[in-house]
Amino acid sequence: LKRGEAGDDGTISLLAKIDGQRQSVVAVLEQAEYERAVQAHRDLAEIRYSPNVKFTGKSGYDHRFDFVIPKSRDQPERVLRAINRPGRDTAQSVAFSWIDTREVRAPDSRAYAILNDSDRPVTASVLGAMRSYDVQPVPWSDRDGAREELAA
Repeated sequence: LKRGEAGDDGTISLLAKIDGQRQSVVAVLEQAEYERAVQAHRDLAEIRYSPNVKFTGKSGYDHRFDFVIPKSRDQPERVLRAINRPGRDTAQSVAFSWIDTREVRAPDSRAYAILNDSDRPVTASVLGAMRSYDVQPVPWSDRDGAREELAA
């Protein structure tokens, strides 16, 4: 799954069996169909979540997170923001959002940043900055490593 800015068409890659051989098939989908494909992908991961959640922080500012995974028996509440182009500005933005809202969330809540590293690797300074403010960075290429923690 890959898409530029919100509202753009999206590209999906599928593994399919064609003439008895596994082959990669790439398709470009319009926005509505792409959103359906993303939803189906999320549902396969069996991760319970609420999309597009807004919290008001200590400052009185509203902060949007892409997903909230509710507290479970094994894990605390987890808030996630997806970042398409990770860099200094986006690291600062997610760090401030988390700092500002964490005091109005449950004390054991955790923050995650899902980082697009499909086109270029995420720099060590971006990863370090997020960790400094208790935001767990998850590069897209490492998403399977975080699946168990997020699905629990």
